[in-house]
Amino acid sequence: MFDTKDIEHNRRYALLRLYLTISGLWPYHNFRDRCIRFVPFFVFSFSIAIPQVLYLLIGSVTLDDVFESMPSLIISILFSSKLLIIMLNSKKVKICLNTIQKDWQLINTDVERIILQQHTRYGQYLATFYAVFVHTMTTLFMLKPIIVSLITDDISNTTKSSIPIASRLPFNVEYGEKFNQYIYLIAVHNYMAVFTRSFATIAVDNLYYVLIQHACGMFSIIGNVLENIGKNNANDFNAKSDKIKDNNYNKTLHCLRRHLDVIEFAENIEALFTKIFLINLNLNMICGSLAGVQVLMNLERNASDISVPIIIYTAQFIHLFLHFWNAQFLLDYSVLPYRSICRANWYYTSQKCQKLLLLIMNRTTVPCKITAGKIVILSIESFATVSIKYIINIFYSYIFPIILLLYLTISGLWPYYNLRDRCICFVPLFAFCSSIAIPQTLYLLIGSITLDDIFESLPALIISIIFSSKIMIIMLNSKKVKICLNTIRKDWLSANTDVERIILQRHTRYGQYLAVFYAAFMHVTSGLFIFKPIMLTLMTDDIINATKSSVPFISRLPFRVEYGEKFNQYIYPITVHSYTAVFAHVFATIAVDGLYYCLIQHACGMFSIIGYTLENIGKNNDDSFDAKQAKIQDTNYSKTLYCLRRHLLVIEFTEHIESLFTKIFLINLNLNMIAGSLTGIQVLMNLEKSANDVAGPITIYIAQFLHLFLHFWQAQFLLDYSVLPYESICRANWYYASRRCQKLLLLIMNRTTSPCKITAGKIVILSIESFATVVKTSLSYLTMFRSLQ
Repeated sequence: MFDTKDIEHNRRYALLRLYLTISGLWPYHNFRDRCIRFVPFFVFSFSIAIPQVLYLLIGSVTLDDVFESMPSLIISILFSSKLLIIMLNSKKVKICLNTIQKDWQLINTDVERIILQQHTRYGQYLATFYAVFVHTMTTLFMLKPIIVSLITDDISNTTKSSIPIASRLPFNVEYGEKFNQYIYLIAVHNYMAVFTRSFATIAVDNLYYVLIQHACGMFSIIGNVLENIGKNNANDFNAKSDKIKDNNYNKTLHCLRRHLDVIEFAENIEALFTKIFLINLNLNMICGSLAGVQVLMNLERNASDISVPIIIYTAQFIHLFLHFWNAQFLLDYSVLPYRSICRANWYYTSQKCQKLLLLIMNRTTVPCKITAGKIVILSIESFATVSIKYIINIFYSYIFPIILLLYLTISGLWPYYNLRDRCICFVPLFAFCSSIAIPQTLYLLIGSITLDDIFESLPALIISIIFSSKIMIIMLNSKKVKICLNTIRKDWLSANTDVERIILQRHTRYGQYLAVFYAAFMHVTSGLFIFKPIMLTLMTDDIINATKSSVPFISRLPFRVEYGEKFNQYIYPITVHSYTAVFAHVFATIAVDGLYYCLIQHACGMFSIIGYTLENIGKNNDDSFDAKQAKIQDTNYSKTLYCLRRHLLVIEFTEHIESLFTKIFLINLNLNMIAGSLTGIQVLMNLEKSANDVAGPITIYIAQFLHLFLHFWQAQFLLDYSVLPYESICRANWYYASRRCQKLLLLIMNRTTSPCKITAGKIVILSIESFATVVKTSLSYLTMFRSLQ
């Protein structure tokens, strides 16, 4: 039985016992006493997530609010889950602590005691450092609002005393209408949550550090004993000595038993923490990425805006590092017995002893490890991978347009959500986007009286069909979208040099600016389209000698629609339907076209990187050139081979883009030409009339023209950049490369003779030249319709 009053234990594990007792996790107290401490601790730690979620759903106004509140919410979930998992696994904690006490009691020599003391002291120092670090970070986090208000000379031209008390809380929270009435209770809830979270994570993580260091100490003891096997046996060595007299055999047998016990102890640690690390790893990457995005977004602002995300980011980074670092300790020390046997004088031992040594060596070929959910092995190597992904996620989230992520999510097209969540967003958006075409068609068949009515209503109907087909095609090709986005992420991870990252950044940023411009343009155009009837009513001094108030409400709808006899009775639901359809159209086209621009720019960036690498082939090889160099030493060959593989991947990526958008562009191109011609006729027909008659069709015509132009312009980018590797090879010093390298260069050149292209239904290649042809065709349609009119 584990004696909690043991002097040795109290002296070495006092800090761990203190935090586990406060948190209600010390397994040697009875269940009632543990629950008395644990329940309020867990309630404060977890309950703060409820007002945080409410703030995220109700109180957050801008994207900055979301990025600011999400990391704290994730930390609340993370620390609460830690606490709960350890409480539910109290028996495993008790088994591990009993093993520690048993190991201390079984120590026979001073050397073993010194080794175990050394590792235990190291765990103690680590636990103390972590406790101080967490308390420092939480104190900074708690005092953040007060510090910010003290260092700020002027916030929005208000005095510091006028800053609302709600802004001095450590979290962004939402408690409803009576927030100010219960502000002090809310403040207590918030600050208690901070304290409980810090105590919870210190208790759980310190338990992990102490257990790992004890396991490492036991592996060191076994290694020390095994290394001394066969020493001083050179003179009196007897290969056939009795088991009783064979000291080496007895020591080895004792080490074997000990080794099995330590392996079992390590497996208990792994079983205890594997779920924690699975949750920890995933949520920490998201939280760290969001904090990193905040840092990047606030770089140009003052210190108060950047201090908090830096604190969170630093804390998360060190928190993760300590987990992986200690897991690496276990990996390294678990193979120590193998190395010790190799260094030992095993050839001076009996055969029965050597067989035992072989058993130990055989077991150490599979080192003890800590995993995250039995999936990821925690080590310094995997930490480096996680850190790169951490940074790439930040970079990817910041560089890959956040605005595009937003629109794809709203439209239900973001492929990383499950089908149910996507359908929740997609179905209503598509329903509003496409259902408006029914009353538009009815108006065309029933309500239109003159040719002017047809010319006015048909472009809007065509736009509804175009935008609905866009969003439907992308939804049906979610797997291809996911493949393209995965390729982008993979390419960011494979960017090895600063030059490559700069090139890719430049093209991605260009795609970001284009997506933002297109979103702003579409919202402005749709705004003009929505308010067109009202604006025209305000601009007109006299409409058919009637006052503005007498203008029928039906004329203020954005579309020409027909809903039957009960039109006036349901005018408000009809208005909601019409205006929501406009918003649905806008969000659909921004999501789909923004995705197209970003994918094209990424492909261009990758072609630029390949071109840059190929252009530097053979440089600085004038003096050391060897035409028959070995493959391993031929750096030019290695670079060219890498470029060839990259080039094939980028070509495959562009083929995915082409297959994703070819049907969209086929529908888009044909219907846009007709719609553009019809709006052009409207402009010509109304030239002699007042400005209110010509403003609407001009807006639609400009929007369609620019919409088409951007598609063709980006396709022209891809055409130009796909032949860049050919031009780069021509500029390179290829004559200073080996024959095998030159053959690879010829392969690349041969492939670039057929540039990558975007087509409309595999029929028309999109380019600036074909755009000119489309404009000419549209004008010819316009002339034909004009002659018919």
